[in-house]
Amino acid sequence: MAISDSRFAYLMTRRNDEILFLADAEPTNSKDYSPPGQVYYEATDVLRGVFLTGQPAVEGPVADRWGAWVSGFAPIVDSQTGDVVAIFGFDVSARNWNATIARFRLLGIGISTLVTAVVLLFGLFGFKQHRHAAKVRYAARHDPLTGLVNRRVFAEELQQRISGHGSKGLAVLYLDLDHFKDVNDTLGHATGDELLCAVAGRLNNHVRRSDCVGRFGGDEFAIIVEATNVSVEAEKLAGRLIAALREPYEINGNQIRSGASIGIALCKSSNDAAERLMSYADIALYQAKKDVGGSCKLFTDAMDIEIRERVSSNTELRDALDRGELFLEYQPQVDIESRRITGVEALVRWRHRERGILEAAQFVPLAERTGLLLLIDRWVLREACRQGREWLDAGISIDRIAVNISALHFKRARELERDVLSALSETGFPPKHLELELTETGVIAASCEQDGVLAQLRQQGIRLSIDDFGTGYCSLDYLRRYPADRVKIARAFIEKIGSDPGSATIVKAITSLAFQLGMVPIAEGMETADQLEKVSECFCPEGQGLYFAKPLGRSAITPLLRQGTVADARTADRQLRGRRLAVVGGNTSS
Repeated sequence: MAISDSRFAYLMTRRNDEILFLADAEPTNSKDYSPPGQVYYEATDVLRGVFLTGQPAVEGPVADRWGAWVSGFAPIVDSQTGDVVAIFGFDVSARNWNATIARFRLLGIGISTLVTAVVLLFGLFGFKQHRHAAKVRYAARHDPLTGLVNRRVFAEELQQRISGHGSKGLAVLYLDLDHFKDVNDTLGHATGDELLCAVAGRLNNHVRRSDCVGRFGGDEFAIIVEATNVSVEAEKLAGRLIAALREPYEINGNQIRSGASIGIALCKSSNDAAERLMSYADIALYQAKKDVGGSCKLFTDAMDIEIRERVSSNTELRDALDRGELFLEYQPQVDIESRRITGVEALVRWRHRERGILEAAQFVPLAERTGLLLLIDRWVLREACRQGREWLDAGISIDRIAVNISALHFKRARELERDVLSALSETGFPPKHLELELTETGVIAASCEQDGVLAQLRQQGIRLSIDDFGTGYCSLDYLRRYPADRVKIARAFIEKIGSDPGSATIVKAITSLAFQLGMVPIAEGMETADQLEKVSECFCPEGQGLYFAKPLGRSAITPLLRQGTVADARTADRQLRGRRLAVVGGNTSS
């Protein structure tokens, strides 16, 4: 500074009870420099008093390593409010400090100009800080994509309304888009994000100002509705929203059609918890999605019972994996003319502690909903390969073991490839004896990556088959390109082959087409001699079903495999009962 006896000059302001630096004359590289916004923890009562009274003050002298000093504080007052907005402070030598401070007064205009500039500068700084803080607060409360409130704020608002909803009724609508994953997968996540923003806009356009709309992530939204007759109003709103969201969207040159399913839960008392009410709405949404797309369901107590049973079943199924309650049965695939066993299909079963033996159809849908299906798929692969290796080591010739691959597993093509190769490597089962069964609908939806993985697996010697062929809408061109070894004709045609000429024609056509494409057709679900005769007339060489043998456990199927052939169902059953009676009789006599 121009005055040699001065040491420091600084500008400070107040925020609540804190004194903050706005400017400091110290060089910025000095260890004593105080940057803007730093709290002045050594603020004295005299300094705080200047903020309160608006009167200048002097404090000191104070001795330190630089000498003895006196501090002067000059308030900067807002001319309109009279509030002290800042203090200009300066430290001067205690020697003749009165004269030094008097010389400071001579700099009044210069100091005033300096102070004005600094105040303007740090006023801008304060505005930016305030704006940044506001952005942080907004981000903590809102979904960054759509601008709707997030789940936490929605739950807080819901709880507040539950506690004070009074005479009005209250409902929560839980909404989930239909086919949103397809949009992401086919058009990309950027288009998916724009669709979500468009959906948020339509929701806001169809609710009242008093309603609260939130996004919970993904394609899930929720709405709080208050009304006198809330159940009626909520269902009316749900209907309007479903209709509005069904209308096409124009995004990036694409016309996108989506839609939504909605679950509704009604608040019954001011003691309800927000999370519980949201959970009920979610349960109702789950029920709505079980119907065709674009439907609405109101939560009932029966739904709660069902969901509790589902959660219980989920726990039981997870425990079943850990306790080894899953096992495989094997159903022979047979050459129709010679009755020679050409292979077996591995079928997973659950030995439930209370409900007995459960077939796959009774628990696989549960496994798919609860995320356990891939674990079951991997277990089936390993167990089938392990059993196959055991049979080969025992000298039992087996051409192939067919294992069903779920659509979910097939979608994760690279993961499927790793799981298959890992099962073969761990068990030492030769790839040429393993056949993977894929459903026709799974084949239709196959991506280029999935096609590539199937081709690589086939190069390893692994065989592939299309299951339930004829029930989907697989194009003949895709069938031509698909690298399958077998085509399994859907049981729906075999069941009616004796009574419906059309079914016989379809079976004959599929058989002929399969042969021409280098594939072997096999008829599923054969149960009667009449079906056997009709399938033979269609020139289908292989069959599978109860007419030849039901699915059998390892101990029952092993003698059949060693024998290599099966009789018809009646003979096979007599033989099987005879073996069981012999075992029981032996145990009884011992």
